[in-house]
Amino acid sequence: MSYLDWGTLDLAAAIDFLAQDPIPLFMVGHSYGGQALGLAPNHAKVTAMYCFGTGAGWHGYMPFKEKMKVQVIWNIIFPPMVAVTGYLPWSKLNMGADLPIGVYQQWRKWCKNPTYFFADPEQHALIAQYAQVKTPIYAVSALDDDWALPNSRHAFMQHYSNAPMQFINISASDYGLKEIGHMGYFRKGSEKIWNEILHSFHDFIATKNG
Repeated sequence: MSYLDWGTLDLAAAIDFLAQDPIPLFMVGHSYGGQALGLAPNHAKVTAMYCFGTGAGWHGYMPFKEKMKVQVIWNIIFPPMVAVTGYLPWSKLNMGADLPIGVYQQWRKWCKNPTYFFADPEQHALIAQYAQVKTPIYAVSALDDDWALPNSRHAFMQHYSNAPMQFINISASDYGLKEIGHMGYFRKGSEKIWNEILHSFHDFIATKNG
């Protein structure tokens, strides 16, 4: 399984299917979801994208304490887990969905670079590919999300160089939450965040229609 296939094939198939309806097609992505649009060859069919926690994944963008924690996870915890199971049992750490070994290996390789897979000599074509995207993007970073702080977000999102971009920073306290982190968008109490997505898309349509 290739990390890139999820965008090039799976997301592209979903876009083709959903774009059959004659209504605007909006996309909401989380983490990898915000990266995937540039991989889809039919990205032009997406009217606008709202993404949360999309960043380059490099530990150097994280606070010192989280940086040390991530180094332990990558170098001490993950290798034996993957060796035993044959995949990354991410869910056992309550940190997301499990990853196929091929995806895990690619992800680990790219997270060693400040600009992620754009720094991979084998993936240089992606720089021009992402520059072709002109879909408006709302890129959100929670200020307590150590995995995708604004500096990490910029390191990745800068490659959507021709897409109209709005950078949005949010704090848990703005929504009456104790924390958001990387996964808090899916927890009870985050409904106000999702309401903002709907309002943004509504305003986008209203502005576009004059």
